[in-house]
Amino acid sequence: MTDQPPTSDTNAGSGRRPPPGTPRWVKVSAIIAIVLIVLFVALHLMGLGFSGHGMGGGTFLIQYGMQSL
Repeated sequence: MTDQPPTSDTNAGSGRRPPPGTPRWVKVSAIIAIVLIVLFVALHLMGLGFSGHGMGGGTFLIQYGMQSL
């Protein structure tokens, strides 16, 4: 009789498969969302976000002597 090493799969004896992992499209969407959020925050911290829109818009253009079109 040969001894078999124990398996790490807890469902090995029951015949069930482990649940599938996270789909690729979810991972890609999460990465894109994180990149866009970081870019949005970085632009606002530099004072470049939404220049020309809303209250105080265009302050970047005024500070650096540029004209908006």
